[in-house]
Amino acid sequence: MFFRCGCFLLAIMILSACGRRENPAAFDAVSPKEAPVPSAAEPLPASGTKVSWTPIKVQSPLTAGTSLPVTVTFTNTGDKTWPDKATADPKEQSGGYAVRLCYSLVPAGKHVAGSQHVGERVDLVKPLAPGESATLEVVVPVPEEPGDYILSFELVQELVVWFGDLGAEVLTIPVKVVPAASGATPTNKP
Repeated sequence: MFFRCGCFLLAIMILSACGRRENPAAFDAVSPKEAPVPSAAEPLPASGTKVSWTPIKVQSPLTAGTSLPVTVTFTNTGDKTWPDKATADPKEQSGGYAVRLCYSLVPAGKHVAGSQHVGERVDLVKPLAPGESATLEVVVPVPEEPGDYILSFELVQELVVWFGDLGAEVLTIPVKVVPAASGATPTNKP
C-alpha cells in the first residue's frame, strides 16, 4: 500500500513538472501588479545636474501678445540618470523628484532664477541617462508689453533643486518684443 501511494505521488509530481516545462512562464511569471517598480525619488547630487544646451535660433523681434513655439534640445552631461515623472514617483506620478524643463521670458536686466521662473514646466518623455539628449517642444506666451527681454531655459528637479543653483548652465536668449500691427494677425515662427 505504501509503495502504491508513493508511486501515485511520484506520478503526480512528474506530470506537474512536465506541464511546467511546456509553459514555464505560466508558473514563474510575476504579474505586473506584483512586479516592483523602481523609484528614483531621491535628490540628484551636483555631479548629476550637469547639462549642455543645443543653441536655439529665435526669430526676433517677437510680436506682443502672441505665442512662440520653441524646440529645446539638451544633453545630460552629469553622472546620474534624470528621472521622468513616471520613474521619479511611480505610484502617485505627482512629478516630485522628476527632472523638468522650465522657461521664463522677463524684461532684460531683471534677474530670474529658481522659483522665480514663471513658465510652465515640461516633463521628460523618459528617464535621461548620462550622455543622452532630449528634445522638448515649448510654447512661450509673448508679453503684451513691448521691450527687450531675456528668454531663458533651465532644468529643475521638482521639489529639490534648480540645476542652475548647483552651477549648471542656463540657456539664455535676448529677444525684442514689438507691438502688434493694427488689424494684423500676429504670428511668431522659430
